[in-house]
Amino acid sequence: MFKIFHQMEQRTLSAAYRFYCNKNLENAHSAEVDASATYEILEAQTEKYPSLGNTVESILKATGEDVIVDFARRFIMDNGIEVFNFGKFKGRAVADVLRSEPQYYDWMMKGDFPQHTKQKLTEIYTRAMLKKA
Repeated sequence: MFKIFHQMEQRTLSAAYRFYCNKNLENAHSAEVDASATYEILEAQTEKYPSLGNTVESILKATGEDVIVDFARRFIMDNGIEVFNFGKFKGRAVADVLRSEPQYYDWMMKGDFPQHTKQKLTEIYTRAMLKKA
């Protein structure tokens, strides 16, 4: 039954908007319209499914998504600790790596990483170095 449902029902923003908000999506694919519709759908989902909760953390937990630290998902939270989500240190605590291999911080700061990732890395690095002292 689940497979039939997925094959027969559209999986588009317009279909979700119709299902959750009971509205037709006009001017789909306009950034503003799509963003607004997505927000309305999320609001409707949290009302329809109270078990989701209404915080980012509760929704991520309910959907099994990683709690991200930076927008590029280079770091995620694991039991309240920032861990690398890529490369040779994937799964290791960022602070531990930065304390043991501070050159990795320099490599990332000079690398082609998004500014937000570098900002979060600097925050973690600063905390790690303060704990070290």
